[in-house]
Amino acid sequence: MAFPVGSETTLNELTRQMGHCGIRRLMVLSGDAEWAGERAAHLRQLLPGDWLWAGPQPLWQPSCLPAAMTGLLGREFRHGVFDARCGLHAEALAALAGTLTAGSWLVLLAPAWDAWPTTIDQDSRRWNEGAHPIATPHFIRHLQQSLLASAETLIVHQHRAAPALTAVSRPRWQAPTGKPTARQQQLVEELVSAGPGNWIVTAARGRGKSTLAGMFTASMPGRCRVTAPSRAAAQVLLDYGDCPPPFFAPDALLAEWASLPTVDWLIIDEAAAIPMPVLRRLTALCPRVLMTTTVQGYEGTGRGFVLKFCPTLDRPHFRVLDQPLRWAQDDPLEQWLISALWFDDRPTLAEADADSGQHPEERSESTAKASIPMESAVNASLSRESNAEPERISTSESVSESVYDFGSEYLESAEHRIRCWPQDYLQCHPLRMKALYQLLTAAHYRTSPLDLRRLMDAAGMHFMAAVDSGRLLAALWLVDEGGLPPGLAHEIWAGRRRPPGNLVAQSLAAHGDEWQAPVLRSRRISRIAVTPGQRRRGIGLELVQQAVAAAGDRDFLSVSFGYTDSLWRFWRSAGFELVRIGTHLEASSGCYNAMALLPISQRGRELTLRAAARFVRDWSEKKHPMETVAEDDWRCLAGFAFAHRPADVCLPALRRLLGASGLPLPLLRQWAAQGPLMPSASFQAKPAGRKAWLAEMRQEAAEAMWLLDRETCLQWQAWSAPGGYVTSSAAGDGVIFS
Repeated sequence: MAFPVGSETTLNELTRQMGHCGIRRLMVLSGDAEWAGERAAHLRQLLPGDWLWAGPQPLWQPSCLPAAMTGLLGREFRHGVFDARCGLHAEALAALAGTLTAGSWLVLLAPAWDAWPTTIDQDSRRWNEGAHPIATPHFIRHLQQSLLASAETLIVHQHRAAPALTAVSRPRWQAPTGKPTARQQQLVEELVSAGPGNWIVTAARGRGKSTLAGMFTASMPGRCRVTAPSRAAAQVLLDYGDCPPPFFAPDALLAEWASLPTVDWLIIDEAAAIPMPVLRRLTALCPRVLMTTTVQGYEGTGRGFVLKFCPTLDRPHFRVLDQPLRWAQDDPLEQWLISALWFDDRPTLAEADADSGQHPEERSESTAKASIPMESAVNASLSRESNAEPERISTSESVSESVYDFGSEYLESAEHRIRCWPQDYLQCHPLRMKALYQLLTAAHYRTSPLDLRRLMDAAGMHFMAAVDSGRLLAALWLVDEGGLPPGLAHEIWAGRRRPPGNLVAQSLAAHGDEWQAPVLRSRRISRIAVTPGQRRRGIGLELVQQAVAAAGDRDFLSVSFGYTDSLWRFWRSAGFELVRIGTHLEASSGCYNAMALLPISQRGRELTLRAAARFVRDWSEKKHPMETVAEDDWRCLAGFAFAHRPADVCLPALRRLLGASGLPLPLLRQWAAQGPLMPSASFQAKPAGRKAWLAEMRQEAAEAMWLLDRETCLQWQAWSAPGGYVTSSAAGDGVIFS
């Protein structure tokens, strides 16, 4: 069947012109699912290319699920199809665009145009705090407006007249010849003569950073070693030159480095896609390290690489590549993505600071090294000995203020004011919405296009802003949590259920033994940011205070953050109590995850006092646990022995059980001595497989509880069963839910 846009000869000619001009374009096929699939298949037959399919239920190969698209970054394809008929994974769409070469079409399969805003979006399961997928009218209408505003985007409707195809009016593009550009040559010469240190080259997709690394390694044969998230991710680097350097996967390189010959340089390609704890170990291997990466929020640790990892480096040197090489300047597809997903295309790392030895954003205390002196945090929780005014710490990193000006016509005063910006209000004021999103993107290491979708359409979102004469000075983003039925909260505590959403509320139950936390109504601070010029003026604390005042009938505020001393000082000064610190370093921040609560209601105060006291006790007994089982340990122990609670979250209670029991309990004792780890070869008695190992551990705990106090053991065993919180005589913190 002929493709319904002009003649096929014209479409072929247009595609050839795109290649000559070095551009890529977007084509939208909007209509019934079957029709869109058939048109895409016809395009594949008409235009030669790889035609990578991104989406579920692919019609051909090669294909990739949206969640795995970032694994293809660094590779190149000619033409691609993104299937958005059932849902639009914004990060995957951006990642697919980043893999396409000059002369490519990105074909977007979409529902019928008029029905699209009200179509249920399955991708909303990832980011909406609800049990069911939702329609996303605000984001889709924003997307449609950006498509209509893009003059070089081709929109094909099933039941409308075919759009006209117009010739490309652009200068002829000079494709890369394999020789370095002036900028690449400059950087190669700089690297060849460099002394010890960490060199970071960042750029948007298609700027030739991996090729630059290949040029550099070719100029120093035998003196470099390469690693990347995968060999495929480093293929461009490895393909440059006749004698590529040896490649090692990150884990293999860490294991084998000491036995390998000495080299001058370690090259880490796509560095932001490697978990930060691993990256930190890699950079310690070699005196000279070159890292190349893209730091937009849709890939790997994204901005966390810049905001959390780079400030911890010794002797850093930052360089940026601006000019696109894989396609022409002002490429239509790239320009549309910047417009549609509000990507900030300013350089993240300023070259003016490159030789100062200091990251431009290091001046913010919130980017301090990810040390974790927990004793200070616990001592602060035990006693607030200082009566001095708390230090007011900015919670944002160094960001430009100029982009957050949205005009003063809506403001009443030149003096900054705290405003509540409801979600529907932001929909009517897109400049304010964009300013808020860009501030949070620049300041927070985890902000990504997923958050743009959440900002526009997710339920239970609340925003507060400090504004002054048309400028956004600071912003706070809160998310409603809790209000779950007691039966579901009990199942979450037992490890039998983990529905989406309710991040902190569920974690308090699943990891902190506060089973009723998901029943209480809370509000989580998801993001907070202050522009650099407004730091240490108390604006961040004002925002939190106003959030408390606006919380209504909520029981508490919560926050989850990558633990650093400065961030904890800020949250402590705002009135929060530390209630949990994770056991593993986060890939995106390189920090331990921490959770803190600020109580509002009486029930919130009771929960916070219990959780904080349990945290302090468990931490203080980490090295020398008591040899008696505390009264509140029985519920946690029953959750492990008779339900499905993880072993690591029950470790403090299990250690006290081991101290009180005279039984051998070989698996429990060996595991507790090693800490919250998986079973290892050092175990003398180890059943085959993790499930069998865990089942035997649970059995040992049940035996110890039974011999310690049979009646109490039976009560809590009944309480931990499904619905047991209703029928058992065991106490559940004395909380009664009507």
